[in-house]
Amino acid sequence: MSRVSADIDVQLAAAGQTPVPLRARLSYTPTDPLAVRAEFFHRTVRLACWHFDRQTLTEGLHRPAGGGDAFFRPVTTAAHGRTVRMELHGRNTHGPAKAVFLADAPSLDRFLERTRALVPPGTEDVDVDALLDALLAG
Repeated sequence: MSRVSADIDVQLAAAGQTPVPLRARLSYTPTDPLAVRAEFFHRTVRLACWHFDRQTLTEGLHRPAGGGDAFFRPVTTAAHGRTVRMELHGRNTHGPAKAVFLADAPSLDRFLERTRALVPPGTEDVDVDALLDALLAG
């Protein structure tokens, strides 16, 4: 089975704080053709993992997009050039949590181009019965 992955540099952005450089490992597989998995690392320590919609990330390269737990929008900064602001929501042991990352837009675009070569948009095939079984299993 084919899989697409890429490691890209990102900045963890916190209001009023100096951005923290991290690494994001993006992965995509045809067995979950609508989703992108993003793992965020500081050195070798995995800090967080999110799954979000491939199409929404693609739209976020060009205009604000998203809903629920993931929001994306293009940003151009003097320090980082053309980036995508990734606002990701989730829960941790302390309750609701939010993280904001700035990711290099050209790196994201190259990754997404490779996913589109593997599974072109509009050709995604999702086994709904298997998806429901996985969700209900826990």
